Amino acid sequence: MAVQYNDGANYVCDHLKKRYGEPLCQHFTASHVDQAVVNAFLEVIEPARIEATLATLEQLEQQRQASDRLWQQRIERAKYEVERAHRQFSRVEPENRWWPGNWRRNGTRPCKRWRRYSVLTLRRSSSKESRYRRSTET
Repeated sequence: MAVQYNDGANYVCDHLKKRYGEPLCQHFTASHVDQAVVNAFLEVIEPARIEATLATLEQLEQQRQASDRLWQQRIERAKYEVERAHRQFSRVEPENRWWPGNWRRNGTRPCKRWRRYSVLTLRRSSSKESRYRRSTET
């Protein structure tokens, strides 16, 4: 059986014709056979496809949880820095405090970082919720 491409693909058995001059024993269009092969192949790999999809979803969920843990750690670290800066500022006697420069330099940076991480976390969670709503609506 060989494939011939004239007016489309055809499977042709022309061995006997080429060798002994006899008429073609078989010939038919490739589309019917190809479709049957594709259907059989897809039927066989369907369980593996479902399994791969589930494994991918599980991996994505693990990555999301790891990302969430990382964000929580960033927020906790920033909050700790804010509290630490406040404690350090509070321990200094009022007459020795360099209020304008020292607090702005050492106190507001952690506050801004903590605020930024908190806002970003809220944005991330709201975007996750909106994506979840869109995926469940369809």
